[in-house]
Amino acid sequence: MLTIQSSSRDPSDSQNGIRALVAAGSAVTRGGISVLLGTQKDIEVIATVRDEVEMLQSAATLRPDLVVMEHGILYGSGFQCVMDLRRLVPDAKVIVFMDSKGHLSPEPCFAAGVDSCVQKEQIPEGLVSEIKRLFQDPPIRKALRAGKKA
Repeated sequence: MLTIQSSSRDPSDSQNGIRALVAAGSAVTRGGISVLLGTQKDIEVIATVRDEVEMLQSAATLRPDLVVMEHGILYGSGFQCVMDLRRLVPDAKVIVFMDSKGHLSPEPCFAAGVDSCVQKEQIPEGLVSEIKRLFQDPPIRKALRAGKKA
């Protein structure tokens, strides 16, 4: 189920900050991550999706700066969805959050084009700090404020 968040912000406003797409199989997880990201003044959740098909459709339409996805999204198509995502929005940062007890290791994620992996047990602090790390590069922040991709 695709949920596009309504916002009072004008998409052309250069102060919008980071536009995030959240992908997770569980509605509770999608909601929790969305609420967490929504508490950050420079992050706007623009959509939440439940699977790789909705993720790719939303990414193509909405052009997010950040995609936060649950590792379970990768099981449907393997890492092909990450490679497809990279073709659609090559400048978007991609973070996968995973269970430390699972069988998925970060290495194949990085090989497929994921920028960062965060253990579910590290959320909320680990996810927020990793997003800040990925977007701390001044040229990226400056380009986002200007409404362009770096």
